[in-house]
Amino acid sequence: MHRDLKPSNLLLDLYASVVKIADFGLAREFHNPLREYTPKYQMGEVIGRGAHGVVHRGLDLETNQTVAIKKTHSKHYKYGVSYCHKRRILHRDLKPSNLLLDLNGYGVKIADFEWAKKFDIPFGGHTPEVVTLSYRPPEILLGSLVYSTPVDVWSVGCIFAEMVMRRPLFDGRSKIGQLTKIFRCFYVNLPIFIQEMLCLDPARRISAHDALEHAYFNDDYDDVH
Repeated sequence: MHRDLKPSNLLLDLYASVVKIADFGLAREFHNPLREYTPKYQMGEVIGRGAHGVVHRGLDLETNQTVAIKKTHSKHYKYGVSYCHKRRILHRDLKPSNLLLDLNGYGVKIADFEWAKKFDIPFGGHTPEVVTLSYRPPEILLGSLVYSTPVDVWSVGCIFAEMVMRRPLFDGRSKIGQLTKIFRCFYVNLPIFIQEMLCLDPARRISAHDALEHAYFNDDYDDVH
């Protein structure tokens, strides 16, 4: 069951003349209760490289069997965000449930542009009531009406941190609670690359374009803290 069908969750493919359904964040399989996500694999050393990413030796923590894990997709996601920003589009609601994994094309597609907005220079006049709370940057939480592409970069940083930690980095129940968690938990042990996306000062936050050139996306990169 999708459980959240609405116009903003429908994507029109102008080339194939079809409509695709997006945002499966509330979707649920029949007769299968939702479960909390727990780490299933432990990543090991690099054993090879393919057309779409790096292959690591891994351990299945449930079966104790050796498996192959491919590091991929995340750069495709950054390409998508950078593409939007180059065309002066703010997404303003980036979160895991708005990412569609293309199992055939080994890529990630960004969905749900309900809060997206085209921006110009000078910036200003934006609403602060955007971005799902767990992925909302401090400048918006503090009520700023002047913001730009760094708000999307912060959300991406939160998503990357969630992939590393296997849980939301900041999960406040209110704006004040979210700010408190940001300032208390900001110096967690995360890779430098993610910390650059979570810079408190939006003017110093790495851009989506510059993030694509980061060593993290190099095949030989090893997480540096």
